[in-house]
Amino acid sequence: MARKSRIPEKNKLDYPSLGYVRVGIYARLSKPDGDPISESIQNQIALANNYLKDHPEFVCTNTYQDDGYTGLTFHRPGFQTMLRDIKARKIDCVLVKDTSRIGRDYIAVGRLLCFDFPDNEIRFISINDNYDSIEDTDGLPRLDIILKTVLDNRASKDLSKKISSSIAAQVSTGSFLPATTSVPYGYLRDSKNQTYIVDEEVAPVVLRIFQLRAQGMNYTNIANTLNKDGIYCPGKLRYSRHLSRDAEYQDAIWVRGTVRNILNDQVYIGHRVHGKMKKPRLNANKQYTEEDQWTIIKNVHPAIIPEELFYEVQKINEEDRRKRSGQNKRPEVAKDHREAFSGKLFCDDCGKPLLPQKAVARQNSKSVSYTYYDCSNYKYSNRGRCTCHYIRDDELTAFVMNTIEQRAKAVTSSVFYKRYIEIPMDRIVDLRRTVLALREEQKEHQTAIFQLYEEYLNQHIDDVAFTSRNTQMRARSLEINNHMNNLVQTLQPLEKSMDARKERIKALKDFLKEPTLTKLLMDKVVRCVTVDEARNIKVEFLLD
Repeated sequence: MARKSRIPEKNKLDYPSLGYVRVGIYARLSKPDGDPISESIQNQIALANNYLKDHPEFVCTNTYQDDGYTGLTFHRPGFQTMLRDIKARKIDCVLVKDTSRIGRDYIAVGRLLCFDFPDNEIRFISINDNYDSIEDTDGLPRLDIILKTVLDNRASKDLSKKISSSIAAQVSTGSFLPATTSVPYGYLRDSKNQTYIVDEEVAPVVLRIFQLRAQGMNYTNIANTLNKDGIYCPGKLRYSRHLSRDAEYQDAIWVRGTVRNILNDQVYIGHRVHGKMKKPRLNANKQYTEEDQWTIIKNVHPAIIPEELFYEVQKINEEDRRKRSGQNKRPEVAKDHREAFSGKLFCDDCGKPLLPQKAVARQNSKSVSYTYYDCSNYKYSNRGRCTCHYIRDDELTAFVMNTIEQRAKAVTSSVFYKRYIEIPMDRIVDLRRTVLALREEQKEHQTAIFQLYEEYLNQHIDDVAFTSRNTQMRARSLEINNHMNNLVQTLQPLEKSMDARKERIKALKDFLKEPTLTKLLMDKVVRCVTVDEARNIKVEFLLD
């Protein structure tokens, strides 16, 4: 007669020290999830609590909820908090209404149920699915649970297609107006939130912008004119009307980009454009589309600008673009230094980049070209937000190269080497030794656990002795593993930092052999270079 297995029930081994199971209830609801009553967060939590009443061995220690979050991603605040609590060993079991609440991405959910939860000794219960992972004797979820996650994913995609089709139908009739879409300057939403109505206070400003452009005024001069007359730009107008809480817009002014966007927008002749950005697939980021893919719905709201004036302005805008792409190209700037300072050179007052420019000066009766840098905030904000911060390339380059040379000589000193290399390296070596020792201990411990199971299966020890020793050994194994993981998490950034330090020191030493200012050198050793209004230059190194 075959002997029955003497391995104790899993639930008797999982929580021996507490005598109860610490449960975390998880509830999720996204807008497309169906009936708001039956699927509500409150309903899911109530269902879970009723389940707990019938199971006194369970104690709810926390409730996690995500209201209005899709199941196609795990990037949800409540879910992420639950994962952190799992890692911290604050809960033993996750309880949900059904598996779709965990997520609808069958690959991610499958990985969670098959690996992540078991690896962290987490029991998973889905009430409506009548599923409890403790019943999985082979350590894998039931086949119907895996299949259900696949079907949930498919249902989510089908629902998304239906929603997209519904929106497309509304777009075709001009009745679709997303609630999240900002209202164009010169318009307001109607009371039913279905279309735009003319903002009588602002519409004359829009008309004036088009008229000034038709008279031949460029974008920058139009912006300057509006600022001079004290007219609020779109951002400042929204802030003044308490439609935006961003304090940045409190002092916003007209800039050429804002004027350009208004002068190219068909919304001002009553048309609405949809589809400028689309998702290539479900749960992907939006991407810009070609103009022939746009959907233009004509005459869906009142126009502010006559069509004749609008298309007259479009001809001017097109001619301007043609000139800018042709003979009006920006003069070339010395490529080597331009690249070297790219992403590294900033205004010390406003923090915006300093951009390279080309100029010509008279020297000994000859025209000599030279490169200089000035503040981009000054150049492109109609000079209202900062000052020029002018600095010549030859002056800037000489100062930076001299500063790098001084730094390169300093890294060869014994004091520097001990501080940046020896002391951190000693710590790295100690951590590596500790991790290796823990790995050896873990191997020995796993062997001992295996031997314990052999003794038990061969009936050399009884149930009580096996349960006691197994519990102790599992606890110690978990302790070793947690300690080792913590050390590795500490060690990896230290090793990465040390590799970067060695590369930076090598780059500085190479500079002493061949003093050349390159993009590679700047990226390796310099954090940033700043220039103030008095042309004082500061170099901040990555090895400070």
